[in-house]
Amino acid sequence: MVSRGDDVWVLYPVYFDRSVSRKKGRRVAVNLAVEKPRVDEIERVLQKADISCAVEKKTHPSYWFSSQGRILVSKTSSKEKLIKSVARGIKQGRKQ
Repeated sequence: MVSRGDDVWVLYPVYFDRSVSRKKGRRVAVNLAVEKPRVDEIERVLQKADISCAVEKKTHPSYWFSSQGRILVSKTSSKEKLIKSVARGIKQGRKQ
């Protein structure tokens, strides 16, 4: 199980949200972003890639009013590579 510490990345759904600007927290290009990403979608993509993760109820500091949650992910590569691969996975999952 993954727990908060130095060996985890934190992923928030806002990183993948098309309606959010980069300045407000989106971390991927618009062509990789989706409308209203959900924590369960991110978790599913990570599980398919066999990457250890855990869901927490905590929210992004800028979106404290949201109840989306966040995902803790074991560090396997750079955070940017991980975010881009998760974004691609979410997009592919929505096309099916």
